[in-house]
Amino acid sequence: MARRINKHNAMTVISATILIGTELVAVAAAGGWAVANLFQFGSYGMYALQALFMILAFYGIHAFFKSATRAEPIFESG
Repeated sequence: MARRINKHNAMTVISATILIGTELVAVAAAGGWAVANLFQFGSYGMYALQALFMILAFYGIHAFFKSATRAEPIFESG
């Protein structure tokens, strides 16, 4: 069976994932900076917090993409 790409659903899912991903990455960078400055962790602490928050952001992007493809299937049978 050949699987075809539903272009409308694919464009919707990819566009929404890019939007959500950009917001999550920006929040991770700003949040790491803000928390490190609040608790005076210094530059290494800031980078460590930003890295931790980025990992969480990428997990959120992955979870959003999986959920979005369940709601709007990219591939269709037939």
